[in-house]
Formats: sequence, C-alpha cells, structure tokens
Amino acid sequence: MGQYDKMDAWILEAVKRRKNPIYEAGCVRESERLAELTGRPAFRVIDGRLQALRKAGKIRHMTKAESNGQGGWHVA
Repeated sequence: MGQYDKMDAWILEAVKRRKNPIYEAGCVRESERLAELTGRPAFRVIDGRLQALRKAGKIRHMTKAESNGQGGWHVA
C-alpha cells in the first residue's frame, strides 16, 4: 500500500459526489498529514494527487460546455 492510496481514495470519493476535493474535510485532513511527512503545503498535496489521477486516466476535468453544465472534475 502506497503513501498516497488513502488520499487518492478520498479524492475519488469527493469527485464521485461532485464536491471539490480541495474543500472536502477528509481530503484536507489526509493532505495535512501528508504535508507534515513531505514538507509540502497541504493544498499542493491535493493538487499533485489530482494531477496524478488525471494522468493515470482515473479522473478528468471538463468544462461546463463539455459536460452539460456540470463543469469540474469527473470520474473517467
């Protein structure tokens, strides 16, 4: 089990519920824990994981025009 597995699960759950992971309580708590371990700011931990999940093809960011008025992160 990797260092970011729990963070990835929190992010995927937030995206499924159509919530912004940067403001979700579970994501914030986990990012603060990881921030202490890595020395990065907490919001950068979330941002980095969002981009890693995007590059892995698990999520994608869509504009309102692409997604019928529901812009933001979507599970791929």
